[in-house]
Amino acid sequence: MENMRRLLVIFASLCLLACDLPGTSDDCIPWCGDFGEAECGADGCGGSCGQCESGAICGEADFDAIGICFTPAKTCPGLCAEAGAECGSVWSGLADPEGCDCGECAAGLDCEEREEGYRCVDSN
Repeated sequence: MENMRRLLVIFASLCLLACDLPGTSDDCIPWCGDFGEAECGADGCGGSCGQCESGAICGEADFDAIGICFTPAKTCPGLCAEAGAECGSVWSGLADPEGCDCGECAAGLDCEEREEGYRCVDSN
């Protein structure tokens, strides 16, 4: 009986040292940005910071590793126009996806980078 008691004491001591108990440093604290600004993506603990609406993708913000809902069909035309791009791609402001597709040129025209942005120019 005394041996059984000693084994239980040893087991309990080991468990206190090795078992995951609430309040230990192994607990995961979800992170969705310093101020909760992440709109989507993983929270680092197996959960989610949110979901994007239909047609949007969860992109990674370039300024911080947080998820931002990005809708290329809504956002890219404005970014292309702002950059003066008729074709090619412009930076989306995100680390991923990095670029916005500004389209292709019509047959017989090439997309060239000019001072005023990407332009469709005569290939001849």
